[in-house]
Amino acid sequence: MKLPGLESERIWITGMPFSGKSSAARKLASLLHWQRTDTDAQIEKDSGMSIPEIFASLGELEFRRKEKELTDLLCSAQHRVISTGGGLPVFYGNMDTMLQNGTVVFLNTSVEIIAQRSLEHKDRPLVHAVEETQEARVDFFRKMLFERLPYYGKAHHTFGSEKALLEWAQTLL
Repeated sequence: MKLPGLESERIWITGMPFSGKSSAARKLASLLHWQRTDTDAQIEKDSGMSIPEIFASLGELEFRRKEKELTDLLCSAQHRVISTGGGLPVFYGNMDTMLQNGTVVFLNTSVEIIAQRSLEHKDRPLVHAVEETQEARVDFFRKMLFERLPYYGKAHHTFGSEKALLEWAQTLL
């Protein structure tokens, strides 16, 4: 079913690592009775390797190439909520592809919350070299957000919390 107020039958959820995109996508898909795809999980499944293993053995560029292939493939998916990896919108024109093929939502979680969550997940290659203190992580993610905001800022909708995103979705039903 096509929902009023949406350009297509795909919602892409973007945002910083640790912003809660996967959790929000799971709840949004359930609310809309749509399917859900998490791009990082799908890449892990397709490659038979974890994201850290892909980065270590194949390198970041190969990972980004896999993200691009999956993004292009998902453009034909219907009734789908897609949570993207945090860097996906930044590479290979992916943000423009998503904007042209769905409704893009930026989950703009505070840097302080992102930093705290990052301290709880030690397996992400993104933060291996960053000191394990709240202050160091806040500085790291603040810089990253500054670099990525020109991409995230193109989203059709920006929400500061999962709750606000789900409240918006309720208005579509």
